[in-house]
Amino acid sequence: MSTPRCIAGIDMGGTRIKAVLHNAANGEEVDRRIEPTGDTGEATDGTPPWATAIKELIESWEQEHGVIIEAVGIACPGLASRDGRSIEHLPGKLRSEEHT
Repeated sequence: MSTPRCIAGIDMGGTRIKAVLHNAANGEEVDRRIEPTGDTGEATDGTPPWATAIKELIESWEQEHGVIIEAVGIACPGLASRDGRSIEHLPGKLRSEEHT
């Protein structure tokens, strides 16, 4: 039997991360969570706290549900950069990302 494949959607706010996990084959919701961003404004080993929180969430879903997460979509507030690849301006949000 093959390992089920899933996709994750992340809504990253200044204080909370809202996340949903769906089965990639049939679109069925597998899990839904709200976690703190843990954003203290300080990175650990160069990794912002929100990135660590998302990584730990994805890893916990893979272990708990026995799935492979093949895609992750992330949304967050702010103004997009000119090239559309990052968020340029996050006033008052995600302190670890201001001025980077």
